[in-house]
Amino acid sequence: MELFLDTSCIIPLIFETDTTRRVRDFSSSFPGYCAASMSVNEEVFFVGLRLIAEKTGQSS
Repeated sequence: MELFLDTSCIIPLIFETDTTRRVRDFSSSFPGYCAASMSVNEEVFFVGLRLIAEKTGQSS
């Protein structure tokens, strides 16, 4: 079985957030494959860039 991951599930896997532990526990115990669409991947990329910019103080 496949599980479709949305941005709200992928971001906590990459960046430490309030939900990171729950998402990591769930994704590591899921018996199937995880999938995401190209548009979700693009959104994760840009959200990740924004989070990095905010953390480093480079956001406008």
